Amino acid sequence: MLVVGEVEHLLANAHKLGEEIADAEAQSVAMETAQVVVSNPAVIGCELNELELAEWVGVLPLRVRRSRTELPLTGELELRRGDVLSVYGPGESIDKLAA
Repeated sequence: MLVVGEVEHLLANAHKLGEEIADAEAQSVAMETAQVVVSNPAVIGCELNELELAEWVGVLPLRVRRSRTELPLTGELELRRGDVLSVYGPGESIDKLAA
C-alpha cells in the first residue's frame, strides 16, 4: 500500500498502518502535481473534507485558488465553479479526478 498524506496525520496514525517496508515498485510510482478546474455540478458547493480526495481518488489537495486569490486550505472550504484545485498524487489518480 502506498500512503500519501500530510506528514502530521500519517505520523499520528502510523500505529494503524503497520510497519513501514521499503517497496521499490511503490517508490517508482510517478507522482504528479496538477491543477484541476472545478466544474462538476456534483462537487460544486461541497466542502473540501466532504470529498475525501485522498480516500476517494488518491490525491492530496495542496491549495485552492478562486479568482486568482489563494484561499486557506481548510476542510470547511466550500468549492465553487471555476475554483482551481492544485492536487498531488499518482498520475492515474489525477486522471480519474479530472475525468
